[in-house]
Amino acid sequence: MKKVTGLLCLIFLISMSVYAQQDSIDAKRFAKDPLKACRLSLFNTAIPTCVGLGLALYAGDWNTPAYSGVSLMAYGTVVGPSIGHFYSSNHATAWKGIILRGGTALLLTAGGRYALAAPILAAVTISIGAGLMANSAIKDIRTASKSAEAFNKEHGLISLSPAYNPRTKVVGFQLLYVLR
Repeated sequence: MKKVTGLLCLIFLISMSVYAQQDSIDAKRFAKDPLKACRLSLFNTAIPTCVGLGLALYAGDWNTPAYSGVSLMAYGTVVGPSIGHFYSSNHATAWKGIILRGGTALLLTAGGRYALAAPILAAVTISIGAGLMANSAIKDIRTASKSAEAFNKEHGLISLSPAYNPRTKVVGFQLLYVLR
């Protein structure tokens, strides 16, 4: 129970520090980059999950490095996909994803506890939990760019991004202004 409580506290503290680093009110007049939102979600999911898995497997037993690995994996799988939504100031979607993935992480933990006593029940529980978590993470990563676009549309902001025209083979900039 101490492990789960510590993990939930860590996830909460990390997510609150991400929330605290949001843009100031004066900076809200600048457009949010949809590609950056998607990349933030993807990289905050993939990198901590892979590094955490490596640390957990390298450590072998439940000593300090393994706890670090499990904590990184928990951050990467539970909080990571929502970072793009926090960047885009779509906090409701971000928190929904975190709560759903946190709940499925508890489902996976429960399934792992009964692996020896009831292997079929454990396999079903773990399969359902892993499927829900993967689906939620992919959805959050995929829709992070839409959150940034919605923010820009809501505030009538301009987006400037690099562009390439394959017909004329010209590199330039694309200027997007959304009318309200």
